[in-house]
Amino acid sequence: MSINLLSWRDLEFKKNKNQLKTLFMSASLIGLIIIGVGYVFLNHQLTRQQERVAYLNKKISSLDEAINIISTLEAVEEKLLNRIKMIQNLQENRPNMVKVFDAIARAVPKDTHLTLLQMKQNSLIITGVTKNNHHISEIMRILDRSVLFDNPNLISVNALASGLGSRFELSVKQVLPPATLNAGDST
Repeated sequence: MSINLLSWRDLEFKKNKNQLKTLFMSASLIGLIIIGVGYVFLNHQLTRQQERVAYLNKKISSLDEAINIISTLEAVEEKLLNRIKMIQNLQENRPNMVKVFDAIARAVPKDTHLTLLQMKQNSLIITGVTKNNHHISEIMRILDRSVLFDNPNLISVNALASGLGSRFELSVKQVLPPATLNAGDST
């Protein structure tokens, strides 16, 4: 008897071929679905990350504005504190100025007139007119003995055109007096 297995082999080959096509199509479809889902997922993650970055940028810009405002306020605060300090120093030194003027008034002899008192930092520039040059040295000696002043220095002495005296200019360094100093003790 002879058995023809050729048709069976062809059927089995076609069946395997169809199964392979189906398997390939299924694998391709599953691969496309996985790629599609991955694309959608990654796109969604990218969108979320961009939203986070935008939110952080917005917060950073608002914090930068706050930092600028704080810096401005700190500068204003520093200016105000400097002004307050200056005013406090002026308040503390107000009695000293009275003592300084009193000491200068006591140091100026008769026939001597002061024309200008000018304060430059802690130096006092005194300009005046005197009939006798001896009075200038007397002023300098009295200022040198005072606890309010130190290091009197004669800047210039010029004879007046009328010949009746001299114009002088001297500088003296002002020092802070001790806290217990009274106005009468200044010379």
